[in-house]
Amino acid sequence: MDDALAHARSVEANDSEGIDRGASNDDWPSLSRPCDRLTRARSAKEKLYERALPSPNEIRIKVEAAERMVARAEERLAAETAAHQEKLKKYEGRAEAIGR
Repeated sequence: MDDALAHARSVEANDSEGIDRGASNDDWPSLSRPCDRLTRARSAKEKLYERALPSPNEIRIKVEAAERMVARAEERLAAETAAHQEKLKKYEGRAEAIGR
C-alpha cells in the first residue's frame, strides 16, 4: 500500500505540473484518491489519539486524587481495626467473667 501511495503522489505531482496522464500508460492513477483518503484518515486517527491522551497535568491531578483516596481508606481501615480490637477485648473480658 505504501508503494501505491508513493506512486499516487508522484502521479498527482505530475498532474499538477501539467503532464498528460493519458500519455504515460499509467494504471495507478485510479488509486490516487483512495490512497489520499487513507493518508488523511491515518493522520486524523493519529490526531484523535494524541488528543485522547491525558496531559501530564491531568495525570498528576489523578495520581494526587488516588493518593488521597488511599490515605482516607487507610485511615478508615485503622479506625475500624481499632474498633474491632476494642470489641474483641470486651468479648474476652466477658468470656473470662463467665468462665470464673
